[in-house]
Amino acid sequence: MTPVYLTVSGANFAIVLGAVLLAGRGIGIGPYWTVAVCAVVLVAFVVIARPSPSVLRAAVMGGIGLLALVTGRRRQAVPALCTAVLALLAWWPQLAVDYGFALSVLATAGLVVVAPVWVDWLRGHGWGRGAAEIVAVAAAAHAVTAPIVAAMAGTFSVVGVLANIAVAPMVAPITVVGALAAVIAPWASAPASWILELASAPLWWLITVAHWSASVPSAGLQTPDGLAGAAVVVAATIVVLVSLRSRVLRWAIGAAASTVLLWWLGASVL
Repeated sequence: MTPVYLTVSGANFAIVLGAVLLAGRGIGIGPYWTVAVCAVVLVAFVVIARPSPSVLRAAVMGGIGLLALVTGRRRQAVPALCTAVLALLAWWPQLAVDYGFALSVLATAGLVVVAPVWVDWLRGHGWGRGAAEIVAVAAAAHAVTAPIVAAMAGTFSVVGVLANIAVAPMVAPITVVGALAAVIAPWASAPASWILELASAPLWWLITVAHWSASVPSAGLQTPDGLAGAAVVVAATIVVLVSLRSRVLRWAIGAAASTVLLWWLGASVL
């Protein structure tokens, strides 16, 4: 049986803590009390999501963010991520060989290092901010994690970026509603089930996109596993990035990608 890896990113914690911060500001409580509530929510989220490697890493990132909020210093994403990684490796050395932890760290690094550069590049070529951020975030996360996925499973997804873009707007409502229902469920299961109904439509869309992505013909390309597969994916990614610097090659890649996408859609419908 193929192993399943559950990855929780700092974005999930950011969504929940952001909702708590907005609620605290709305009811007028002070910043220190808001931070205290966020700390409780942070611990509760870890308990609910189970302390897996990616959850612990994301929780440490959230704790560093809370510390920055209390001290009034500007949060620096890269130092925070490095601190989180070093602290977790010192506390739990087995994480050094855990695929879930590696995927979580690389995805976060891609979001804070690569994605902003790609957003600027896309905006410089006429893209709007919203579209540029969605595409850049999905592409960056996919690009930096693809070598690890290839080494782990011997496969490379060619529809991963499109799938992530399609479900991006659904992540925030599902996360907030699910976390709220998980907190209420132990004391009041009926209201929790009513709250979960709010997430039914976004969750249906997310599951539909996941099933569609998995059923598309040739959605996953077979690669060698281990270091050989990671090297192949890294080399292919570099070739694509270098090719995008040429206007002619950009148009050629865009035309080829559009043709393949239309073929996939037609094959899926049939």
